[in-house]
Amino acid sequence: MNHNYTNTELLTKYLDGELPDEELNKLEARIKGDNDLQEELDDLKISIEVVKSYGMREKVHSIHGDMMKEIEQQSPKKGKIRSLAWYILRIAAAVIIIAGGALFYEYTNLTSQSLYESNISGYTLHENRGTETRTEVQEEYETSNYAGVISSFRKTGIKTIGDYFLAGNAYLRLDNPSQAIQSFLALLQLNSQQQTHLYLDDTEYYLGMSYLRNNEPAKALSLFKKIHGDKNHLYHSKVSTWFLQKIKWVQ
Repeated sequence: MNHNYTNTELLTKYLDGELPDEELNKLEARIKGDNDLQEELDDLKISIEVVKSYGMREKVHSIHGDMMKEIEQQSPKKGKIRSLAWYILRIAAAVIIIAGGALFYEYTNLTSQSLYESNISGYTLHENRGTETRTEVQEEYETSNYAGVISSFRKTGIKTIGDYFLAGNAYLRLDNPSQAIQSFLALLQLNSQQQTHLYLDDTEYYLGMSYLRNNEPAKALSLFKKIHGDKNHLYHSKVSTWFLQKIKWVQ
């Protein structure tokens, strides 16, 4: 490994997929055992998310082009060096100003409700889970009749785990997050009693979303941290470091 790398350079190469296998394996082992390094990686991911979200690359590129023209107009070598120093300082200042402005706008306009609305996507019923047979609740959900889902759910005597999950999603679609939460929690309790894991990953994600919609970001954050930390979770890719940071802001 090139030990002249700073942590930032190394982590940047890691995120860009530029590390050879040997260095990659060593770095991942370090990250697992070093909380400070993990925190630095998370901070770097947040910075990258800001750049992506606000088009800062294009803005900085424009500033870069203007300053390069200024440098080229300097004829004496000494003048070029001096201009280059100013150029570096001004680029750094410009990036800080843009990032700060973007983050301030994001921070002041963010709410639990807006965070929910910008990230929610409805659950699509693809197939039965486990050995469950198709129920009336599932049939209503498949046709997007969410009021019918709730009606069927309420009149059903013996409810399956799938029924609880789809009822929770139907309540969420009908903008009744408190009832959605109750359905999802009942599902988790039923899974625990039966020692099963049906719809577990799905439930954790949509329960977190329900908490956001119900203006309970602290409860949502706990669930989304769990999802973010589990690379094998079905919804891991939907929960970025930047998403977690936004939830922290609205607490």
